[in-house]
Amino acid sequence: MEKLYLPGDILTVSLTETPYKGNKGIGHLIDGATIIVNDGKRLINKSVEVKVTEVLQTSTQHNVIFARLI
Repeated sequence: MEKLYLPGDILTVSLTETPYKGNKGIGHLIDGATIIVNDGKRLINKSVEVKVTEVLQTSTQHNVIFARLI
């Protein structure tokens, strides 16, 4: 069972990729959740602390978490 993440939660994530366009960074949590971090593109291949702003659950029961740097 995946962990429940809520807006306001503080997480540490390693950003490993960036989308084709934009300034976001993408990482994955150990439970399989994908996390998209605003302004994270400059921090690819680094571990950062972020604050959850929104959580979406996909049809495959995985979480997509949106966050901002803190």
